[in-house]
Parts: sequence; structure tokens; C-alpha cells
Amino acid sequence: QGNDSVMGYFAKVKKCNNSLEYDKEYLKYQFLRELNSDNHMEAKKYETDLSLDELIAKLSVIENI
Repeated sequence: QGNDSVMGYFAKVKKCNNSLEYDKEYLKYQFLRELNSDNHMEAKKYETDLSLDELIAKLSVIENI
């Protein structure tokens, strides 16, 4: 993720995925794998209960607090 926002980072992951056409579970795995430590800890709380889109929205809201 580096210095990218959650939305910016996801846009990059999604763009890469478009050419490789991985399924949604793998896309979620790739997204979670490289989150910064704060977002990764937060995502761990919700990852099994939320879809990828819901998780991204949740992290984005938290990031903007």
C-alpha cells in the first residue's frame, strides 16, 4: 500500500487483476497481503464478515477519520 490511500491502493490492485482475471477471493487475498500495518490490523477484524467492496469502504471511512 505504501503511501496510497485504501481506494488508491485498491485501484492499483484491481487494475493488475483485470489483465490476470483472478477470482474475487484471490483479489481479496492480494489486497489484504500488502496493506500497511494499521489497515491490515483493522481489516483482520472484518475480513471474514465483509465482502471485499464492504471491507474497502469500511477501511476508507476509518482512514478518513
